[in-house]
Amino acid sequence: MNEEQRPFWNAARDGDVSTVKINPNFKNHAENGDSPLHIAVYNHHSEIVSLLLSKDADPNFTNERSLTPLHIACASDVEIVKLLIQYQADVHRIDEIGTTTLMVAAKHCNTEVAKLLIAKNVDISSVNKFGQTAFIVAATNNAKDIIKMLLTMKTDVNHIDVRKRTALYIAASNGHKNIVELLLDAKANINLYNTDYRTPLCGAAFFGHIDVVKVLLSHNPDINLCDKDGASPVYLAAQNGHSGVVSELISNNANIYQADKQGITPLQIAKRQLSATSPQDEETHEAYSEIVNTIEKQLADNISLAVTAIENDDIVTWNTLLMDGMDPNSTDSKDDPLLLKAIACGNKSAIARLSRMPGIDIYKLNRENISPFIFAMKQTNRAIVDIISYPIGSGVVLDIPTEQLNVDRTTLLGSGSYAVVFKGKYNNEVVAVKEPLNQSKANDLKKEIAIMQGLSSPFFVNLLATSGRNTESPKLVLEYMDSKTLRHYLDEKLNGKQTTLEFNKVEIAWFIANGLAQIHRLGHLHRDLKSENILLSTTKYMKLADFGLMRQICNSMTSTQGSLPWMAPEVFETHGHYGYAADIYSFGVILTELDTYQVPYKGLKQGSIMDGVRSGTLRPKVSNTCEDWYKDLIDKCLQSNPKNRPSTLEILDILEPHLNGKNDEPIEATFNCQVCSAPNAYSVEICPSCNTPTQTKEEKDNILAKREEFFKKNAK
Repeated sequence: MNEEQRPFWNAARDGDVSTVKINPNFKNHAENGDSPLHIAVYNHHSEIVSLLLSKDADPNFTNERSLTPLHIACASDVEIVKLLIQYQADVHRIDEIGTTTLMVAAKHCNTEVAKLLIAKNVDISSVNKFGQTAFIVAATNNAKDIIKMLLTMKTDVNHIDVRKRTALYIAASNGHKNIVELLLDAKANINLYNTDYRTPLCGAAFFGHIDVVKVLLSHNPDINLCDKDGASPVYLAAQNGHSGVVSELISNNANIYQADKQGITPLQIAKRQLSATSPQDEETHEAYSEIVNTIEKQLADNISLAVTAIENDDIVTWNTLLMDGMDPNSTDSKDDPLLLKAIACGNKSAIARLSRMPGIDIYKLNRENISPFIFAMKQTNRAIVDIISYPIGSGVVLDIPTEQLNVDRTTLLGSGSYAVVFKGKYNNEVVAVKEPLNQSKANDLKKEIAIMQGLSSPFFVNLLATSGRNTESPKLVLEYMDSKTLRHYLDEKLNGKQTTLEFNKVEIAWFIANGLAQIHRLGHLHRDLKSENILLSTTKYMKLADFGLMRQICNSMTSTQGSLPWMAPEVFETHGHYGYAADIYSFGVILTELDTYQVPYKGLKQGSIMDGVRSGTLRPKVSNTCEDWYKDLIDKCLQSNPKNRPSTLEILDILEPHLNGKNDEPIEATFNCQVCSAPNAYSVEICPSCNTPTQTKEEKDNILAKREEFFKKNAK
């Protein structure tokens, strides 16, 4: 612009009509391409606009952004709009990004201008470069009256912009409650999501617009639809500290278990945000605290609901909670796991469902140190034991990398003729690791691996993984049993010591007979059944172990294998043939140990034992107090003629009538340390794990009483 024209330019800007009249036809423009008409419209000088138009100023002249004077006028000045239209301003013109005059009016909520433009038949479906229509622009800017007008004109209420956002999504995210109500009444799709997979409810929850959330919820949206990161509406609200929105969503049955793609739940994200918030920021800190409390209360309420549903066999309720993502290991106010509750109620459908849930822990202890597995075993209900044992052995991993297995060779758990067992760690779980004594024994261990791959039972120490099974140093990763062997337990009893665990002989016999029955049903012989191969645990009850000598029975076995005091007479015979009955004989010897606590044939030399057993003149003794029925069972199992010994099923039939008294003794005599949770025996006063005092004698007696009461109350 030259200096001669500047006074006239300034006059158009400042509304100086007299100066503009001197030369209303000047053609100079500003650096951005604005004409004097643009400038006059910008500054709402209608008289100058009229003067310029009367002197043939071009109403459709565009600046560098392709804006006409009409675009500018539509933002606020209806009279100037009328004037421009009177001088043939083009209502259909768009700027460089596709903005229509109607979009400008919608952006500035200029209803009167919108009416004028609609009367001139502007295209209401025109879209800008962002895919937005005037309808979406109106929703964005809370232009309620313009929305109403456009709804009467068959506007596409579900039109999406380039980010797949609908007018409803944008209005909900911006907190425009009135617009949301109008759009929902117009049947806008409440579950359409944008490119981030966020629905209108997600948008409202993310920004904390509780009034909008309430309106949306009244129209039954999918309350749990999550975004591309797996975040649900309640997660987004929890993440951003919107406590009122969290409460509203939960009261409408939002899924509080639904985790994002990183596995983080609404509760976890709220706790994370709370820990990152300074207490000095009182408002934010209080909001996150309230969210944590709200979710935790709902979690507790859901557990109570699940327990009631299990007790009443309300399949729909407890199954819905599990499908939503409730932790199957959840515990009630008494720390009883849901699975334990289901077993106590005898609810087989709930037991089966829980047992098949990923991550179920059948060894989870309650405050009385009773796990679902222990409780089921103590109930001696084989059907329930089989149901809850579904997870056992279902996840054997073959050939794990050596770096995944940590072997503690300073802690020897046991050794035998061809292998040693060390304590170890795998997948953050304490395990037993069995490896060959030397390379020459590797094949023996490989045979055991082959056998154990086909074995999975609640009565066996199960294989969890193998490592290097095709090398000269194969390893078996086995369940860890923390309370030594049955033989050790009986020695402690014999010496009058307080034991970590308590059993009676009938339940032990029932357990061993069931394990042996399963071995025989699979077509195998154990061949080394003895009290030293029955391992005990504070969480896993007891299990049969050491399957290294087990073999598939092929008509009959001939090799002499086993441990001398427990071996049947026929095993000693040269080229003697033996079958399942040899294991029954070993079982009979164990029955005598359970009665007397004594090691069989203690004090006798091996040769004397072998000769006496083989000739039928030597049998383990029973106590003077041994019940007649129990002694009779021992006699049957120790018959010299294998054909006269009972089968495992016959043994179980004999034991069954005597199982009613199985809980006469204390159920469990382990007491978890109150500091480190390590299990300790009754007599232990200082926890060896953390060097702190254990419970008092009175407290321990009270715990024992509660355990007995629990079993008596829930006995089936």
